[in-house]
Amino acid sequence: MSKIHTYVLILALLLLPTMIFASGDKEDNSTVSTKQEGISVGENWAFDYEFKDNKIEFTVTAPTTGWVGIGFNPSSRMKDADYVLGYVKEGSLYLQDSYGTSNTSHASDESLGGTDNVVAISGTEMDGKTTIVFALPLDSKDIYDKKFVQGDTYKVLLAYGKDNSDDFTSMHTKRQSMNVVLK
Repeated sequence: MSKIHTYVLILALLLLPTMIFASGDKEDNSTVSTKQEGISVGENWAFDYEFKDNKIEFTVTAPTTGWVGIGFNPSSRMKDADYVLGYVKEGSLYLQDSYGTSNTSHASDESLGGTDNVVAISGTEMDGKTTIVFALPLDSKDIYDKKFVQGDTYKVLLAYGKDNSDDFTSMHTKRQSMNVVLK
């Protein structure tokens, strides 16, 4: 194999797992509707939240048996966003605290020198839907996390992977972004 082919192959292998939120289908055009303390994006795709003491608890549901994800306040596309990705496999919940390292990629906070501040609460996979419940500190002091202030507006990114994509590296099937006031 020529040197250039080797470099192209290595580059492709390195970039493929980092494109979860940046590839796949175009942004979902479902109607976004606001409910009491959350957002519904079409049928079976939503997130709810509740401020509790020094943390904010999220419930994210998507029509998939693969991973689901939510991100906050990118500076451009995926860049600089604080992400939580999760999936349920054999009844166990797996979560990852991630950060948008470019317009089309992310990495775990820990791999960047930060800390994983996600507190797992529960996860279910039933009737073709995955639901993850977790909490984040309002201010973790981690440079790879966003500070949550009740009443502030956040650009929220939602995405999910295809059925059975139980990992943190598969590309998304759908994505949606919206501005939300966290009340």
